[in-house]
Amino acid sequence: MLENMLERWRLSYLATAAMALLLAVSCATGAVADNDDGSSSGAGAGVPAGPLPGYRFRQKLTVTDNTPAAVAVPFEFDHATLVADGKAKADGSDVRVTYETPDGTVVQLDRVLDPLSKWNVAHTRVWLRTTAVVDGAGSYYVYYGNDGAGSAPADGTAVYDYWDDFEDGELDSGWVFTGLSGATGMVTQQGGALRITATAQDFGGTSDQIGVALRQASGDFRVELALRKAGGSLGGLSKAGGLTLRQSNTADSRHATIAIQQTPDKRVHLFRAADGAAGTSDEIENSDAYPHVLGLYRSGDDVTVSYYQGGNWLQLNVTQTFTEPLVDPVLIGVPFSNKSGGDGWAEVEWIRLNKFVSPMPSGLMDGNEESF
Repeated sequence: MLENMLERWRLSYLATAAMALLLAVSCATGAVADNDDGSSSGAGAGVPAGPLPGYRFRQKLTVTDNTPAAVAVPFEFDHATLVADGKAKADGSDVRVTYETPDGTVVQLDRVLDPLSKWNVAHTRVWLRTTAVVDGAGSYYVYYGNDGAGSAPADGTAVYDYWDDFEDGELDSGWVFTGLSGATGMVTQQGGALRITATAQDFGGTSDQIGVALRQASGDFRVELALRKAGGSLGGLSKAGGLTLRQSNTADSRHATIAIQQTPDKRVHLFRAADGAAGTSDEIENSDAYPHVLGLYRSGDDVTVSYYQGGNWLQLNVTQTFTEPLVDPVLIGVPFSNKSGGDGWAEVEWIRLNKFVSPMPSGLMDGNEESF
């Protein structure tokens, strides 16, 4: 069941002459290594088996068996204790993840800190992307304990199926603004956020008069985003940002949406099971301040919406099923209505999308620390 997706998933190097030779060969061939200036290079390249040069500790990371290749996998560990014991840097810059192939080649992977997590806490959450089907043939390791480590390979676009933190100064061309039923507006990137600006009315019974920033997605997935803030002209009952899945950019499209309502403050779930059908809505009180973190999960024609609160993902209403089947590609994005004659806006700080795999894979450090 999709509800299972919403469960919280918690889950001094001695330099010998031989290792010095290994480091020289690795750097010369473009393999993964720490450079002389402490920075890292070559994520995804391979080196002969053995500990990463300069690292004092590692633990094996067990990933859920039979997890497919190219799937984002989270794992949690007590980073604060490692820091307190003098084994790891407080900023996490020395944390590395590797994959050792069956033939003994070591590949250093991009790893990213979950945007809802922190370094130097008891439950630090980090994501990696599987290199191959998890069948026991290869091994993942987590390294730490290198005071000279520089920036780690940490490209979110190499880990998640889609990721954007809107920090590159240019909006991804995949985003398109659509004004439904006469709504006007635009989508831009500014100040480290995606901003949707619109003058629009509201979601309707059989059709909607809203502005929406959309992009395509296909297959079963989970998508999550953080609404940073909203402002401008916001009338009562306005839906100042949210997360939506729509079949098309027509006003009467079937859709599932979770939105942040203003005056009264509520989280609202809106659903239209078939094109042109009467929509339904459910709501709960919302006393939280911005940012709001929202999630939407698709499995076939089933969709669940959720929100993040107090360190947990909570489901808003039951899983809904489209009576008119979804056809790929669908559209996901940010809806906006402000029940006003002037422009209002909402900003998204980050968005990520991952394939939905059941059971949801995760990683677990085995606790057997090797030292070098």
